[in-house]
Amino acid sequence: MGKGHLDWPIIAEIKTQNSNYLRLPPSPLPVRHKWFTIKLLDDAMTTSSTTSIRVRYAETDAMGIVHHAVYPVWMELGRSDLLRAMGQGYSEWEAQGVFMAVGELRVKYRAPAHYDELVTIRTWVKEAGRRKVVFGYEVARDGVRLAEGETLHLVVGPDGRNRTLPEPMLALVKGALESTTAAV
Repeated sequence: MGKGHLDWPIIAEIKTQNSNYLRLPPSPLPVRHKWFTIKLLDDAMTTSSTTSIRVRYAETDAMGIVHHAVYPVWMELGRSDLLRAMGQGYSEWEAQGVFMAVGELRVKYRAPAHYDELVTIRTWVKEAGRRKVVFGYEVARDGVRLAEGETLHLVVGPDGRNRTLPEPMLALVKGALESTTAAV
């Protein structure tokens, strides 16, 4: 299905004066209108996302073990999926002139993944500020933690110079951070 309101998760129901309900997609901005009553649904903010990947042959070394350089690629997939689940994909940020350059990358390897295994990457927001966002990751297979890590991203413009996150994007990542903190 193409882009449209039917693809978005619903975060709020609005009751109008004539008792009709409108269902809203995710938005970091509150919906305010003198005729609306807003009721947030329980699962209003996505706090983490889970991405499943089947290990491909090209991702392994001669022993059939996933090469260490593949994990950051998987983390990128998880990060992109998280932003989409939060309601605004990274490509939408780029279209608005907001880029997130990787400033730091950390991965701690705990156990190997092998060819043709199904692994999951859980991704969440660890820190959120005007100039940087930190994402956390856990890579697992059947409940066994294979790796954990984090990436620190600096907010830059298309020219590569430091910028600040626009208010709607800041509200989006801070909302995910607050939901993650509340869930712990």
